[in-house]
Amino acid sequence: MAAVNEQRDVANEIAEIISNPIYGNQDLDEDELRDELADLEQEALDERLHGADHVPLHQPEISRADDSMSYAHSQVGSKVY
Repeated sequence: MAAVNEQRDVANEIAEIISNPIYGNQDLDEDELRDELADLEQEALDERLHGADHVPLHQPEISRADDSMSYAHSQVGSKVY
């Protein structure tokens, strides 16, 4: 009978833990949590960039193509027909 009572107590404890939220009666402010997350992300980025010698400069392929097209259009516009 003691084993049955012990198992019932364990089952009741598990049921109580499952039915209660992790933070219990604490009210969570979502805006405050978002701000804290943003601060942590910025801090992680700062740490990552801290050791960088310089910011890498590159131009996406699309931009290069656009520049070529602009140059081509300017050359076509300057020709006399």
